[in-house]
Amino acid sequence: MQLPAAIAAVLICFALYDPFSPAARQKANMQRAETQLPVIRRHLETDKRFANLQLAVTTARDGAIVVIANVSSETDLADLRSLVASTSPPVDVVWHVLAIPPEPSTQQSLDDGAVRGQ
Repeated sequence: MQLPAAIAAVLICFALYDPFSPAARQKANMQRAETQLPVIRRHLETDKRFANLQLAVTTARDGAIVVIANVSSETDLADLRSLVASTSPPVDVVWHVLAIPPEPSTQQSLDDGAVRGQ
């Protein structure tokens, strides 16, 4: 008779703990992050500087949004951060973004200091 009572007590404790567990918090944050992705995409889609970035949901930080991109300058990176922040993300944002200045074109570098035949 005591075994069913003990099992019932364990199940009740689990049912009370589970909604507040780290796994439950992570799942809820990931769902919130997933619903925020289209909002962020709408804010960024009109800016061609950010056409090649990727947005995703990650398990990091108990469920967060991850931004993966290469931008042309620190100014573009600051603008990207500002645009994402303006959407009021309900979870943390993890940034994997590099500011890489564009390389000069091959034609331009050939013309700069190239010695031409006579």
